[in-house]
Amino acid sequence: MKTIKKLAVWLTVLMYIVLALGFAANRSEGRLCNRLVVSVTDSTDLRFLKAQDIIKILNRYEIEYLGVPLGEINLDTMEKVICTNQIVKHCKAYAGINGTLRIEVSQRAPFVRVMEKNGRGYYLDRE
Repeated sequence: MKTIKKLAVWLTVLMYIVLALGFAANRSEGRLCNRLVVSVTDSTDLRFLKAQDIIKILNRYEIEYLGVPLGEINLDTMEKVICTNQIVKHCKAYAGINGTLRIEVSQRAPFVRVMEKNGRGYYLDRE
């Protein structure tokens, strides 16, 4: 009899957790994006990329996010567009429940700079 009561309590708790998570997910998808937070994780060591650069990339590709429902923002496309910049090593975009869109970017660490005869140059990294 005790095991049946314990099982019933655990099932009730599990159902509550599933319902609460489902409610939070539905609520955040309908919420409008009201803020963009871009963080460049290694910006203190490497100063090649700034948050404004990421916003410029999104604007260049005409990706709209402010005022758009979070469920309609294609985060995969946003990540791929940001990764078109050769300095970007990794990008992760995700939406919060409060309407904030967050983008975390890490930079490549240049190993050597190559200068061509025509004055153009580029960086090489260890990867």
